[in-house]
Amino acid sequence: YLYDFWNDCFTGRLKGSGTLRQKLRGSEARMLSVHKVQDVPQFISTDRHVMQGYLDLAEKPKWQKELGVLEGVSTVVANDSYELVLACNGRIPVSVQVSEGEADLGWKDQQEGIAVLTLKTAENADVRWKVRFE
Repeated sequence: YLYDFWNDCFTGRLKGSGTLRQKLRGSEARMLSVHKVQDVPQFISTDRHVMQGYLDLAEKPKWQKELGVLEGVSTVVANDSYELVLACNGRIPVSVQVSEGEADLGWKDQQEGIAVLTLKTAENADVRWKVRFE
């Protein structure tokens, strides 16, 4: 999976033996996250930092097979919406639980199965989140 941070969009899939080529305009920069496609729902990006999860994921997302849940912990800044981009891999996200604050579950690209989880808190917090899939 490829996700473009600066343009906030799913760029697509690329085989490991493939070649990625993109044209950039003058003074343009790109920061792409690259994740191996799994057979279960997975995290592919966040909107907090160009490292796309490396700094803001306090606990890396893990798939809980027996519960059908993808869960993790994100460091959220007070009153600033935070987005996690998820590849659903053939499953449908149906609900979300958070340890504090508000959460919204929607689509970035429904046709490609790319969902978005938005978190917001009144105070700076490490928010534990769980997204249930069917």
